[in-house]
Amino acid sequence: RSIGDGVITCDPEGRIVYLNPVAQGLTGWSNDEAQGQLVSSVFRVFDPDEQPVPCPIEEALHKGQIVALQANSILVSKTGARIPVEDSAAPIRDRTGAVVGGVLVFHDVSHQRAMAIKLEFMAHHDMLTDLPNRALFKDRLTMTLRMNRRDGTTCAILFCDLDRFKSINDVHGHAAGDEVLQELSRRLTRSVRPGDTVCRWAGDEFAILLPDISSERDVRMVASRIVETAREPIYLKSSPARVDVGLSVGIGIFPEDGMDANDLLAAADAALYEVKRNGRNGFGFHHDGLNDLARERARQETQLREALQTGALELHYQPRVALKDRSIRGVEALVRLKLDGALVFPDDFVPIAEDTGLIHDLSRWVFREACRQCKIWDQGPLKGLMVAINLSPLRLRQDDLAEEM
Repeated sequence: RSIGDGVITCDPEGRIVYLNPVAQGLTGWSNDEAQGQLVSSVFRVFDPDEQPVPCPIEEALHKGQIVALQANSILVSKTGARIPVEDSAAPIRDRTGAVVGGVLVFHDVSHQRAMAIKLEFMAHHDMLTDLPNRALFKDRLTMTLRMNRRDGTTCAILFCDLDRFKSINDVHGHAAGDEVLQELSRRLTRSVRPGDTVCRWAGDEFAILLPDISSERDVRMVASRIVETAREPIYLKSSPARVDVGLSVGIGIFPEDGMDANDLLAAADAALYEVKRNGRNGFGFHHDGLNDLARERARQETQLREALQTGALELHYQPRVALKDRSIRGVEALVRLKLDGALVFPDDFVPIAEDTGLIHDLSRWVFREACRQCKIWDQGPLKGLMVAINLSPLRLRQDDLAEEM
């Protein structure tokens, strides 16, 4: 009577002799009501597909050995309550070894199963948006490609990036940023078909899998719809503010843009970069030239990193001249990247520096080099010459800018 498990005992014919208090609570039968009833009529168990499960105590009596209930079994009580249970049944023998009855011990595992389901969900979903995470997306993509190859069908991947998301965090705070991501995830989910997958890829990036498309027109319609829905204003709950956002979308299509998951993801990513390079807030398809552009961009990023380490940067100074008397009133510092004896101008490498975060190291180098040159000029006839330095808007948002100045 005092243990935490339900206990049912029966005679050799499987008719109930006793229910302890826990068994009475779980089955909904009192001990008096259950007396003489078959165990299978009181302990009614089903599998997840609603099919009846053989009564374990009857099996134990028939086989003369311990029998455990199959996994994921559900006890349906007299009141209709559905309770996940685990159990074990065994025959009861007398001193001669003859079976004189049976005993069933079971317990409620609702909490354990709920926790297992929650852990399973957490392993495959993003906690902020409840969308599938990258691991689940890749699994679904791999399965989709396998079916596409078998059936000769087509699928598409859309890589989506929220434009200038960092400014939302900077202006309104991270709570507002989280709210924007949650609202955008709901809009993206509403914009696709029930069988499509919307995933939070990382940070402010989302990925969408369209597993069965008939033409490029289908993809274009979806991409246009999600770009338009992202443009709708978001009214924050965390603060009385309206946020206007944009979405850049890169598209890769199987089999034209890749035969496996990695190639297809790379194609969509390259297309996304091209959209952002051309002004953001829109969508674009992958094409052959993008692979060359992606490789060239990777090469330029490597060169820029090496230049910051080896000093392959130069500052040129453009005079600011007063038209009235043609006197030099100051200079503007202009950075150049020196590669293989040739000068590379800022338009070709500053955007890469901004996208990769190297802009902060580059800005620090320009500032220190300009200060070093000013000190040299202060020792000669150019003493007091004003020097203007260009800063990226990204650099202006850094908290340490004032201290460095």
